[in-house]
Amino acid sequence: YFFTEENLRKLFSDEVMGSLHPVSQAMSRQYVLPQLFSTIHCCGLRPGEARTLLVGDVDLEQGWLDIKGTKTCRDRRLPIGELLLLELRRYDLIMQKRLPERKYFFPIKKKSCYASSSLASAFRYILRDAGIGQSSIGNNARLYDMRHHFVFRNINIWIEDGKDVYALLPYLRLYLGHSSILETEYYLQWVPEFFPVFEHLYGKLGNNLPEVNHG
Repeated sequence: YFFTEENLRKLFSDEVMGSLHPVSQAMSRQYVLPQLFSTIHCCGLRPGEARTLLVGDVDLEQGWLDIKGTKTCRDRRLPIGELLLLELRRYDLIMQKRLPERKYFFPIKKKSCYASSSLASAFRYILRDAGIGQSSIGNNARLYDMRHHFVFRNINIWIEDGKDVYALLPYLRLYLGHSSILETEYYLQWVPEFFPVFEHLYGKLGNNLPEVNHG
């Protein structure tokens, strides 16, 4: 599923995120989930990387996330954008009072994080509340699609700025924690369909698109 910018504005609106109320098994989810989803969206994380972040993995003074124990065994340190950093600092102050000795940065309880299934369920809930994420062909939005949007958005910005996309792909690969450059190149085949700037330049760049075997 490909999110539009309007989709995301609606999804992260106070009206939609404000619909997340505490439940008996997650008394702080109205604070945790909006920031967890924002972190996935703004930093391009895999959902599993975001939900298992430990408090010690997040440096709110220097503005870093340390991603450890990933599925590709590639630990990496990622910068936190200025606006997200401000939000996470405010969030952390709240959580220090609510769960002062929490293990995870985005906890469900003091010593536990969200399970993959419960996080996916919560995301589907806010998508329904926002009235987005439903495809006529059954390709409904998933939380992982927020990571995809991060990649598409950044590639599009590079193209708008006239930068050499292929020269930057190795850096994007390291940022995303891909084990192979082919995983990163995979995204290029989708960009012309969904980003008008790339489509306009497709004649110039398209001849260089790699042939990638995804089987």
